[in-house]
Amino acid sequence: MPVEQLYLSYARHSNDYLSYDLFGQLFAIQEGIREITATNANRDFRNLEMINFLYYAIQSQKRRLDTVSIYLPAFWEREDRALFPFPVQQQPYRQLQRNLTSLSAQIRHSLSEVENALSAVSSFIILKKDMDEFIKEKTKRGRNAALAVGGIGLALAPLTGGISLVLPGVFMGINTYMNAADMKRIEELKQSNENLRLDFFMRKALDAYEHFMSTLVPYYVSEMNQSVTSFFQELAVPYQGVLGDPSVKQKLLGRMAEYYTFKQLPIDDSVLTKKEALVETVQGSLSLADEHMQIFKQEVTYHVPESVAVPKLSGK
Repeated sequence: MPVEQLYLSYARHSNDYLSYDLFGQLFAIQEGIREITATNANRDFRNLEMINFLYYAIQSQKRRLDTVSIYLPAFWEREDRALFPFPVQQQPYRQLQRNLTSLSAQIRHSLSEVENALSAVSSFIILKKDMDEFIKEKTKRGRNAALAVGGIGLALAPLTGGISLVLPGVFMGINTYMNAADMKRIEELKQSNENLRLDFFMRKALDAYEHFMSTLVPYYVSEMNQSVTSFFQELAVPYQGVLGDPSVKQKLLGRMAEYYTFKQLPIDDSVLTKKEALVETVQGSLSLADEHMQIFKQEVTYHVPESVAVPKLSGK
C-alpha cells in the first residue's frame, strides 16, 4: 500500500472513531425517542419512560463530551510518541483538544433547552440510586443492561469497547418497577394534573431535541470533520518521514485493524446494531445541511421576481 493511501485510510478510521464517541449517543437518543414512542401507547407511562431516558442519556452525553474532547487527543499523542523515533510536537494535539472542547461547549449549550424543559417536571425523574437498582433488577431477569447511566462505565477505553452508550431498552417498563409508595405518589400527581404538565414539557423537550438534531448537529459534525482534517494535515509530514520503515508501517496497519474491528462490533450487548451503522448515521447527517441550504436557494429562485433576479444594464 502506498504511504499516502495508508495515511489517508488511517485518518479516515480515526475520524470514524471520533465520530462515534462524540456523536453516537446523540443519535442513539434520537432512535430511543422513536422506540419508546412506538412501543408505549399509554401517554403517562410513555412520558415517564421518556423523561428518565432523556435525562440520564443527556447527562451521560455531557460527561462523554468532556472525556472524549480532552483525552482522545492525548491518547493519540501517546500512541504517536511510541511510534515516532523522534520527539513529537505537542501543538497539533493541543489544538485538536481546544477545537473539540470548544465544540463540546457549543453542544452542551444547545442541549440546555432540552434540559430546561425536563427540569420543569423533574419530580418525575427517578433518583439515580433507584435507577441503578432498577437496572440491576432487569439484569437479574436476563435482560442485558450493559450500558452507562450517570457515570457508570464512563472510563475511556479506546479500541477495547469505548464508552458505553445509554440506550432506551433499559428504561422501558419503569412503571412495572415502581413500588407501592411510588405508585401512590404518581396517583397523587395525577390528581393535581401534573401528568398534563409533564406531557406539555415533554413535547417541548422533544421538539427542542428534534431541532437540535436536524439543524445544529450537521454543523457540529462538519466542524469536527474540519478539525480532524486539519489535525492530520499537520501530522502528515512527520508520518511520511517514518512510514517508509516497515515496522512502523506494520504498527499503523495494526491500529487500523483495531479501529475496523471496533466498528464491526455491536453498540453493546443488548443490541445487534454495529457501531459502523451509527458512524454512517452521524456522517450521513451532513446531507441535512445541504437540505437547509437548498431551502434558501428555493426561496430566492421562486420568490424573487424575474425583473429583479436578472439584472439589466441601463439602456438595454
